[in-house]
Amino acid sequence: MKRRLLTLCGMSVAALLLCPAAFADNFTFNFSGSGFTGSGTFTASATATPGQYLIDSISGTTNSAAITGLLGTFSFPPIGDLANDNDLYNPLFEGGALDAYGLSYQTGTGAGITDYNIYYLAGVPSGTYDLLTSADPPLDGNPNDYPTFTLDSFSITDTTTGVPIVTPPGTTATPEPGSLALLATGVLGIAGVVRRRFAV
Repeated sequence: MKRRLLTLCGMSVAALLLCPAAFADNFTFNFSGSGFTGSGTFTASATATPGQYLIDSISGTTNSAAITGLLGTFSFPPIGDLANDNDLYNPLFEGGALDAYGLSYQTGTGAGITDYNIYYLAGVPSGTYDLLTSADPPLDGNPNDYPTFTLDSFSITDTTTGVPIVTPPGTTATPEPGSLALLATGVLGIAGVVRRRFAV
């Protein structure tokens, strides 16, 4: 009986540790720098790759203009191999919540449409979040030569847990409590109590 109980407790703990962690799909973002400011919310869905999520929708503002929609993947900048993939990473990928392809969206309507791309450029000692915009096209017409604007501050927060994924410079993320470790400790404690009870 004792072995069965201990085996059952061990299997429960193993199952909990092997299950993928729950991941909220709603986030807030904030950025500023190089004459640009923006904030808003977006949603993301898990992909088949652990830790990788696809951003599905976005709303908010950039330089006081309303964000009107998320651009489809590989659409801006029109560079082909460097166009956006709209991926979010948690845990961070090479230090960033976005990758070198980034997240693209647009503001305005009709003739007033402006496209934006925010991406992460990994570097030593630390990377930067940079911005491209269709409002500042390449002077030579080469799509590989869009001017790059480095953001001084960029943050993303999981709205369900309140845990920051990316924090602005000078702040420290507060880690989420080890929920699974706490649950596993409780299961082991119950197993210990049951074991003592049967031993008496």
